[in-house]
Amino acid sequence: MRRWCGSARGPARCSRTGRCCPAATPRLPSLRPQVGLQVTFFTGLRVIQGSGGEQQIVNDPRLVNPVLVVVPFKGDLKAEQAHSVFTLDYSRLGPPGRPLILPVGRSGKFADGLEVDFPSLKQYTILTLARDPGVPIVAAAAGLVLVGLVPSLYVTRRRVWLRAGAAAEGGTRVEGGTRVELAGLALQGKMAFVDEFRDLARDVELGLVALGEGPPLGSPSAEGGITLDRTAASRPSGSGE
Repeated sequence: MRRWCGSARGPARCSRTGRCCPAATPRLPSLRPQVGLQVTFFTGLRVIQGSGGEQQIVNDPRLVNPVLVVVPFKGDLKAEQAHSVFTLDYSRLGPPGRPLILPVGRSGKFADGLEVDFPSLKQYTILTLARDPGVPIVAAAAGLVLVGLVPSLYVTRRRVWLRAGAAAEGGTRVEGGTRVELAGLALQGKMAFVDEFRDLARDVELGLVALGEGPPLGSPSAEGGITLDRTAASRPSGSGE
């Protein structure tokens, strides 16, 4: 007589809907034919009468009536392959045999002499402790990143372009003339940038005058742009870029 002794030493994995998962699927490949057991743990097994007169098995998630339901399967277990401990490969197994229902402290025997014991039920709590030496480094780096983002909330980003090229009048290039174009773009504080851009354009004009490049020219428009042309005979109006 061969015996397989087992106990539900893991936590009950039953849902509140009454459905349970197999607690284990022990395999006995040394037997001929090979035997696989589907062991299901119920914390509170109950049999109720359905509305149509049929019997239904339900489970109470509380630990009130713990039992093991053991269903045998015979055939080829494919023991040479890796398998999950919670499921059997039924592709080469025969139909299920008559199940055993074992309360705590009881044992049962199948027709071929295989005996299964459910001697005890042990409850325990699983605590997982982990230590990662790199956590302080990652936390410090994350703090530095956040600190680095603070100045971006107070610093305005802007761009200024200045282009100088040969001057032209009526499509004809003016000999010795230079056309200076100034443009700007502000991503924040656009209204304040208009005044700043106007001052910058005026500085460029004064620089051209100091170099003897021509008379003072016009002021920038409200859009923040100006065109400076030292060859112009009159003051041009500003143009936005």
